[in-house]
Amino acid sequence: MVSAGNLAGARARPGRGRRQAHRATYEHALDGSYPLTRFLYIYVNQPPDQPLDKLTGEFIRFVLSHEGQEIVVQAKFFPLPAKIVSDTLSGKN
Repeated sequence: MVSAGNLAGARARPGRGRRQAHRATYEHALDGSYPLTRFLYIYVNQPPDQPLDKLTGEFIRFVLSHEGQEIVVQAKFFPLPAKIVSDTLSGKN
């Protein structure tokens, strides 16, 4: 069994035929070079041609707000890039 204590001195290194190893940083997570990343999505059960109800819209705006993204960081997740937030709020996403 492997525990965190056993891995204290471990370092990532590329294997044969594999991609270069990358640190788990915000930039590497966004550009996809660190492979163990994923976006977390909010799904709303709403027909695409209908506007969101007021409460759902307020919740999504809060999640995308500076205060909401600070909570994301406190929970040890990376915040959304500003472009994704602005595109989502403007309806481009």
